[in-house]
Amino acid sequence: MGTVGEWLEVVAAAAFWGGGMLLFDSVTRKNAEARSRSQRANVLGTALGSLLFGLLATFGLRRTFQFPLLLLSGGVILAALVAMVLRKRTVRREVR
Repeated sequence: MGTVGEWLEVVAAAAFWGGGMLLFDSVTRKNAEARSRSQRANVLGTALGSLLFGLLATFGLRRTFQFPLLLLSGGVILAALVAMVLRKRTVRREVR
């Protein structure tokens, strides 16, 4: 399942990647109102995607999708899909 050092590496990679993506997203979005409405779904999706990035960067593709980690990575993927759907709904409401 991994050592403490590997899990700290997962958290560090996820924090670095997610922080960079959120910083990039906050700089590139021009409409402050649109940014505030979809912010929760955006942060949730970025956090989950960053966690998956950290898992893949640390454990590699083969170990990430073996049994013990498969439960965690599968849950992260499903939750990220839900976050994407929620973000799409909020963006569609903003356009109307």
